[in-house]
Amino acid sequence: MNMPDSVLLVEDEAHIRLMFRKVFELMGIPDIREAKNGLEACNMYGSDPTDVVMMDINMPEMNGLDAMERILKADPDATVVMLTSLSNRNTVDTSLKAGATYFIRKDTPITEMQATLTEVFERVFATS
Repeated sequence: MNMPDSVLLVEDEAHIRLMFRKVFELMGIPDIREAKNGLEACNMYGSDPTDVVMMDINMPEMNGLDAMERILKADPDATVVMLTSLSNRNTVDTSLKAGATYFIRKDTPITEMQATLTEVFERVFATS
């Protein structure tokens, strides 16, 4: 199974970070780092990149789209999965056009989320 070794989880809500931490632990990802906003994520990724960035869109200090743009400018090969509760077509299209690898809703059931992320990671890391 092709899974990342490290994930940077960027989410301003502690309970959502906890939920995703549990999902990543269940998936066997050993290195799970957390940032509370886009600015913190950019600083963390810049000093020690991870295999995947799981990024909320709506956050204080710097939103996820701006943070993703900054990360991808520094590392065009970065894998960024956008995370949000707002999944209207425009938000999804904007995220994907800006370079997101995938887009997932926060309210996706955990088993479905795990299956979807496994598929995404298998595809992304198949040649790694």
